[in-house]
Amino acid sequence: MDGTMIDRVERILPLVQANAAGMEEARSLSPEVVAAMREAGVFRMCVPAEYGGPREADPLEEVGVFEALAAADGATGWCAMISSGTPLITAFMPEAGVKEIYADGPDVVFGGGFAPTGTAVPVDGGFQVSGKWSFASGIAHSSWLFAGCIVIEDGRPRMLPNGMPDLMHVFVPTSEAKVLDTWYVSGLCGSGSNDFTLENVLVPEHRTLRIFGREPLRSEPIHRMPLLPLFASHTAAVAMGIGRAALDEIGRLARKKTPTMSMQPLAERPTVQLGLADAEAGLRSARAFVFDALEDAWNTVSAGETVSGEQHMLLRLASAHATRASAAAVDFAYTAGGGTALYRKSPLQRYMRDVHAVTQHIIVAPQTFGAVGRVLVGLDPGTPVF
Repeated sequence: MDGTMIDRVERILPLVQANAAGMEEARSLSPEVVAAMREAGVFRMCVPAEYGGPREADPLEEVGVFEALAAADGATGWCAMISSGTPLITAFMPEAGVKEIYADGPDVVFGGGFAPTGTAVPVDGGFQVSGKWSFASGIAHSSWLFAGCIVIEDGRPRMLPNGMPDLMHVFVPTSEAKVLDTWYVSGLCGSGSNDFTLENVLVPEHRTLRIFGREPLRSEPIHRMPLLPLFASHTAAVAMGIGRAALDEIGRLARKKTPTMSMQPLAERPTVQLGLADAEAGLRSARAFVFDALEDAWNTVSAGETVSGEQHMLLRLASAHATRASAAAVDFAYTAGGGTALYRKSPLQRYMRDVHAVTQHIIVAPQTFGAVGRVLVGLDPGTPVF
């Protein structure tokens, strides 16, 4: 397919929209949507060029892509965000592991569980990994999974000099996992974020990595971006896309709906007019904050410099704020839609459920504001997930 990344994505949006209701019912993305994203190059956006990626990844473009897909369907935007961002994690893994993952080409679809809910026991040749992980978005169409583990020695967690347990992530073929049918949820239903288990799976050393307190093994600018703030902006992009879709939908509905027991269209109600203007301003200004903070950090690393603590903090704040503003926009649209928004045929009820699923993610959850506030008054953030 020709054109820029966003051009190619825009061409598949009608297909995504047409499949949205069915994917929610099936609790998984459709093969047609996954194939369309693969053909558009969505899954290879952050893959290094030497392994078949198109070029140097651009975080501003990535956010735009996730936002556009999420406006068409939140679950699709979410799965694209999870899989497309995972190659950034492989920058902490030995080259032999990266080569193995991309041996069949760059269009690898990833799933997995980031939280360290598994164990990794050192053995000859690598680690014996067991455990159960939740929220493995897109696992049904993935070929590789990442999983967070605590390294166990002599039956106990291996402790680091800083007093923290030794946290490690591993990559395993999806075929080695047992997928559990657990994804019965209120929002982002189509993401198919089921649980999975691994039982005494041997993971070679070259498919393991440590993120916290380590530097990436690649030197491209994208890998000099702080990893958690970058993922926070990706997550916010999904919320912003859903918020955009909700405001567009209530605008359409207001022009054609005359509420019961009313003589005037919904569009003529001052409360709707004022609420829509407020939600529009809130979403657009929050979005601008994300792009401003992201561009500032990107310009810094592109110049060969290191992102400052303030830039790190602002990117986390912008992402959490945009997620909250997106949820507020959707809540307005859903409430303004009245009884119409209750019906499954209205996308407003799906937008409401989907955006509040995004707000639950730890990377943009409300406690982020507390961590940012601590930094603003000169304290440490009080959490390692910052």
